[in-house]
Formats: sequence, C-alpha cells, structure tokens
Amino acid sequence: IPFIHSGVDSDCDYRNLRILTISKFQERKRLIEFLDVVRAMVLDRVMVKWLVIGEINDSNQQSYYEKLKALVLEYRLESHVEIKVNLGFEEVRSSYKWCNLFLLASCNEPAAYSVIEALSFARPAFCDVSNGTHGYIRQPRYGYTFSGLEGLNKTIKLAWELGVLEEMHNNILNDNRTSASCTRHSHLVSNILGSEL
Repeated sequence: IPFIHSGVDSDCDYRNLRILTISKFQERKRLIEFLDVVRAMVLDRVMVKWLVIGEINDSNQQSYYEKLKALVLEYRLESHVEIKVNLGFEEVRSSYKWCNLFLLASCNEPAAYSVIEALSFARPAFCDVSNGTHGYIRQPRYGYTFSGLEGLNKTIKLAWELGVLEEMHNNILNDNRTSASCTRHSHLVSNILGSEL
C-alpha cells in the first residue's frame, strides 16, 4: 500500500498555519461553511492559509466552485485561500507535504480516504464524526473529530498556537516508524505466506 509509510521522511513547518482540504465541490462538503471558519481566524489575526483541492465533473460542481471563489473575493481572503481544480497525483502529494493540518469539513462521508492519506504523510487530521474514516484518527494523538463546524476556528487556533498540531505530527511520525512501516508489513505478509506453504 503506497501510503503506509509516506510520512517517514515528511518534515513539517509550524510557523504558519497551513490547512489542506481535498474535496469535490458540493454542498455536503461544507467548503463554504469552512470558509467562514477561516475568515474568523483571519479576523482573529491567525497567520493561516487554506488550500482547497477540488474536483469538477458536472455543472453543479462548477456552480459550487464559482460560488466559493466569489465568496473568497467578497471576503477579501485571496491571500489566505487558494483553490485548485482537478490536480494530478504528484501535485496532490506535494500538497499533503505542504500542509500542517488536514481538515475534512464534509459530513456523512462513507469512506473518505483523504483522512488516511493525510495521516500517512504524518499530518494531523480533523474531521466530522459523521464521516466513515474518522475512526482512523486516534484522538487526541493524531487529530481531532468534531460534530459541526461551530467553534472550530478557536479549536484550530489553540492547537496551532500551543504546539498541539506539531505534537500530533510527531506522534503520527513516530507511530508510522514503529508500527506502520513498509518493512514491518512486508515481514508480516512474508510470515503469513510462509506459514501457509
């Protein structure tokens, strides 16, 4: 599995808050609602940058994307919010390495693997408890789960300012080295196969 050990060599800078969200442009993804969270942080003088990587495959997604872009301009958040569309694998991989917090704002996602990918890059992950993959986030060791976006701006701000995000990053990195390394999994598979021969 390619993303088992991605975070082993993944350093991270915590001088500024750099949030990544990977999503389709749809209402239930709550990107516009999270834009309000980012706006509140900016008004509170948090040095934050939010990168949204999205997918557009139809007119509804295009419409939501346009609405999000228009709000970024209306709120004058162009220097804090960047939106990229339909990126390739390597660009997405670079974005995981760029961020110091992965946030999945959506709700009722059956199996959003972006949370698992973020953890594989040793990035703290925050997501709604209604998402199917929230259980991969060992809270508070790897990240944080929430129910609704209210008050999330304060939670993120405090986690960044108090060094909790960096601590989460180190926890994931250390656990990846000891229990989720490619070599370890290779040995486990070899032992299983060897015992059946």
